[in-house]
Amino acid sequence: MKSNLSARQSVSVIPAARVTKGADAALWTPPFVLALAGLFLFYGSFYLTLVALPRYLVYRIGAGPAQIGIVTGLFSLGAMLPRPFVGRLADRGGVFRPMLAATGMFALASVAYLGASSLLLIVAVRLLHGSGMAFYATASPTLVAALAPSTRRAEAMGYWGMASIAALALFPAIGLALVGRWGYGAVFGVAAVFAVLSGVTVLLARLPASRTPPTSSLPSVGRWLEPRVCLPALAGLALAIGNNVVVSFTVLLAAERHIAGAGAFFAVYAAALFAYRIAGRRLADRRARLTVAIPGYLCIGAGLLVASLAHSFPPLAVAGILGGIGLGAAQPALLALTVDRVPPERRGAGLATFYVAWEIGAIVSAMLLGGAAQVLTYGGMFAIAGAVQLGTAFALAFIAPRLGRDASGAA
Repeated sequence: MKSNLSARQSVSVIPAARVTKGADAALWTPPFVLALAGLFLFYGSFYLTLVALPRYLVYRIGAGPAQIGIVTGLFSLGAMLPRPFVGRLADRGGVFRPMLAATGMFALASVAYLGASSLLLIVAVRLLHGSGMAFYATASPTLVAALAPSTRRAEAMGYWGMASIAALALFPAIGLALVGRWGYGAVFGVAAVFAVLSGVTVLLARLPASRTPPTSSLPSVGRWLEPRVCLPALAGLALAIGNNVVVSFTVLLAAERHIAGAGAFFAVYAAALFAYRIAGRRLADRRARLTVAIPGYLCIGAGLLVASLAHSFPPLAVAGILGGIGLGAAQPALLALTVDRVPPERRGAGLATFYVAWEIGAIVSAMLLGGAAQVLTYGGMFAIAGAVQLGTAFALAFIAPRLGRDASGAA
């Protein structure tokens, strides 16, 4: 009992001084496990609606590719705008209230989709849904970064990503099955239940308030974002373009090409992600961060190009494997580099900056490439996204040698 109390107290102080005393410092504490469980449930809710909504827009609202891109992009806009505020709140010790608010927004939005009978109402619900992602996805990695020893930070970020990967492996296929058997009401209802369960997990993990009392005044605008993380943030923007095309439009690409098994694609994609996170979980802690990230971009780019040419499930599965390995390599390395570049008291702002850029990339891929798909088909959209990943890999390869030790993010 005493050890559990000690672990809880260590998390209440967001600066990680008490959990970063060396390579042998504990990572798998009860708060860390609860954080991952809550993330799994939260992303379970997200992925259930993610695969159902494009079909809902096509078959219930009558939307085309450009309109679907706009609605998808509005989620990212809603997820982007509050992030600097949430990041600053997290820097001041407030990680749990944003996470609870996020689960409430997700539950409400999931139910509200059923009453949204027009594109305008869908837009309003989508903005609310995206705001929930902003609150949770900014506060959650700030907590994980505080819990992780500095020598295991990329590993911890990898496990944080693996919780969402497990949700990606399971819930898209479940969502499509629910739609096929019981309709859209079932999938949106189950998504709401998972959001509520995630909130319960957050309550169970709730810890004492930070020892640092919050100030009564808000920071200046210049302190909401963190300029020291511009490099990983811009790289994350490009990565988000590829990732969003995969998770948001693969179902529609498969429908366009009459490829059966879109739900299985996500299981393959997630399995590759999961396998890499297990096999390479500490690689970005032992090597230079960008040295690990660059091959990831090459894999994602190749996977998107393969998907753009696929007319049957086997090459689509190959694309999923390449994309999963690539994202598994690149994203934790970029997140770790983001945390490396800022002091502990600015981690929330640093991660918020990274995710603002990430959401901008998602908006670009959804709105601009969604419009391009109207002319070029979904295959053309995948090809453009793949070219962006390959171009980013070459740009980072040019930049990395000029960063020297800083590219490793060694703490």
